[in-house]
Amino acid sequence: MRPVRLRQLYRVCVTPVLDYAASAWYGPGKVGVLRLTNALDKVQRLGARMILRAWESVALPILEAEACLEPAIERMLRKVTRHVVKILTLPTDNPTRQAILRTMNVARQVSLLNATIAAFKERIKPNDSVLLLGNPAWTQPP
Repeated sequence: MRPVRLRQLYRVCVTPVLDYAASAWYGPGKVGVLRLTNALDKVQRLGARMILRAWESVALPILEAEACLEPAIERMLRKVTRHVVKILTLPTDNPTRQAILRTMNVARQVSLLNATIAAFKERIKPNDSVLLLGNPAWTQPP
C-alpha cells in the first residue's frame, strides 16, 4: 500500500480507538497520565514506522512530521478542549450543565469530568474575559 492510504487507514481506524473517552482520563496534572501518554506514543511510533517503512531508531517527532501525523499530546489537548467547550456552552436548562455547575465548588470527591473542566478552564478562556458559570457566555471584565 502507498503511504497516503496507510496514513488514512491509521487516522480512520487506529486514532479513534486510542482517543476514546480522552476527556475522562486525559488532563494536565492527573495521576497516571504520563504512563498512558507513553503508551500512546508507542502506538504512534509503530503507526508512523509502518506508514513510512522507517528504521526503528528514527525519533518520534521526525516520524510524526514525515508521516503528517499530529503528535498524540496535541491531539488529546485538542479533543479534550473541544469537549470541555461543548459542555460549557450547553444551554443553562441542560441537565448535564446543571450537574456540572452544581458540583464545581464541592469539596467532596471530584469527578473526572469536573477535574478536566477545572484544568482546561484557563486554556479555553478568551483573553481578558471572565467565565460566569451560571451564564453560558463569556463576558468582558468591567
